Amino acid sequence: PSRDSLDNTTATSLMTPSTVQPIEEVTENMGCNSCLHPSCPHSATMNRICDCPGDDIYGQPCTGSLILDVNSKPNWKLACNKLHCNTLIRFRGEIHDITPQPHIPCPECGVTTAIFEFNKLRSPLPNGATTCVGCVVCDEFLNSITEVVAGR
Repeated sequence: PSRDSLDNTTATSLMTPSTVQPIEEVTENMGCNSCLHPSCPHSATMNRICDCPGDDIYGQPCTGSLILDVNSKPNWKLACNKLHCNTLIRFRGEIHDITPQPHIPCPECGVTTAIFEFNKLRSPLPNGATTCVGCVVCDEFLNSITEVVAGR
């Protein structure tokens, strides 16, 4: 039916999804980088890499986490999820995809590992490899393609 032919009750029921349940932990104006919903692919639970190493705007050690910004492709970055911290870690290179492995911590430091997939034509990995799994803190190569900056 066309929108014009529906009465107000029918139109409202079609526009209001009845199967969507609110997430209890979510507060108004909360971004995905702070949400702890365990099954959402955009949540901090799925994309948290490590504690934020920066300071907040007041000069105090930050209590936030560095979260993979899944919308930053192809200029991948980790951003602090605290409002008063501008710490970013940017990745250099031809990274096609980054997939955090929230249930696989680094055995050396405990940071969340991730799968890094590089451009198949311009991969910096040896022998034509395009995929590596590692920790951005302990893995010498992954650490070498990052830079810490301030921004949003």
